[in-house]
Amino acid sequence: MNVEQPPTGGPVPPDFRALLESAPGFYMVLAPDLSIVAVSGAYSKATMTKREEILGDLLEQARRLLGTSEGETPLQREGP
Repeated sequence: MNVEQPPTGGPVPPDFRALLESAPGFYMVLAPDLSIVAVSGAYSKATMTKREEILGDLLEQARRLLGTSEGETPLQREGP
């Protein structure tokens, strides 16, 4: 594996946000206050939301926006 070296000589840390956003699964990262700090592209596509519109929202606000109840994910909904 070829790792780019910064001027200090140590390895460049991975860009975890880019890794998460390009992950094929449905991922959401929450802060301790349950605000949304990151979602994968697959999650955004599957829930038909724009990442920029839900980042910073609290999980409860996102559930109301998506029309889901506690314990249910948007992908478990049936029908329109």
